[in-house]
Amino acid sequence: MPAITGNVPGEGDQDLAYVIPTSGLDVEAVYATIDASGASGPVTVTLTITDQSGQTIATKVQESTIDSGVVGSATWALGIPKAASSGGGGGLTVTGVQFGQSGGTTTVNNGLSRFIEASGTVSGPGFFLFAGLTNICQIAGVYAILANFQLWTTPWTPGGGVRCALAGPAVGLEAFQWLTLPTVAAPANPQTVVVPLALPPQAFAAGDTFSTTVENNDGAFSLGWRMQSVWVVGYS
Repeated sequence: MPAITGNVPGEGDQDLAYVIPTSGLDVEAVYATIDASGASGPVTVTLTITDQSGQTIATKVQESTIDSGVVGSATWALGIPKAASSGGGGGLTVTGVQFGQSGGTTTVNNGLSRFIEASGTVSGPGFFLFAGLTNICQIAGVYAILANFQLWTTPWTPGGGVRCALAGPAVGLEAFQWLTLPTVAAPANPQTVVVPLALPPQAFAAGDTFSTTVENNDGAFSLGWRMQSVWVVGYS
């Protein structure tokens, strides 16, 4: 299914809550904007997850605080590795999250490989330009990438295969996964087949790119693919 963004406006309260729909969601990221202009000291932001009965099942405290007198943000990007801290207590601080999503389906013919675009829906900071067949860095910095490849069409050959790849600017740095196609050739909802891939934080110069590609080894059929979501997490 297409990615869904839930927005909860704040009204000066200390706590904000978002209720997962009864149909369920795979939560990929949580982003909060915090107005600390009236705070008496540094603000610590915590994400709390509760079950249907209200019982807390997980908490995650942001490692960095937001100074009083400013408007800051906090991000929890699930699937993105946590940045390691240096011996001097430094480390990386999240500066923003950019989102991209396919605007249509890319047909990958059997035996070929194609780039899958994420320029249909784009939001967040303009770290990268998602322009059709390229993902071009606009602001030099350190970024982590999380990409979810989504199979969109049927039929396929049961037992055939697909290779999804997410490659960064560094030579040899690539995340990939081989997907053996399910035994049912034409399910009612092929969009449930999703392949998640991630790249750890790395340096991008302006003009550097990362690629999202699918190699079709179905054996017979052409397959339609989309980027369900591409998340770019910026660090400083």
